[in-house]
Amino acid sequence: MLFSWGIVDVIAGSLLALNFVSFFHTLLFYFGVIILVKGMWTLVMRWRNKIYFDVTNWVDVLSGAIMLLIYFGVSTPFSWILGLAIIIKGLWSMITAM
Repeated sequence: MLFSWGIVDVIAGSLLALNFVSFFHTLLFYFGVIILVKGMWTLVMRWRNKIYFDVTNWVDVLSGAIMLLIYFGVSTPFSWILGLAIIIKGLWSMITAM
């Protein structure tokens, strides 16, 4: 399961890093919703287990929100940095899942 989420993270990070390509515009919405929901769900589960600070989940929530903002026309100059962070997180998830 962790490997599958790693693939989703790599795709979402690539979409976020390449948000200027209009072909991927609709995919930004769908992956933004997926990443935002995944990040929020994981945060709730972490808080439930009394783990209050986990950077990777906050990166998911922030990236999902930025993807949705880009979809609705609000541009951000630092979205490529978050895209790279999500790609690295996805690759790390894929490597540790093997």
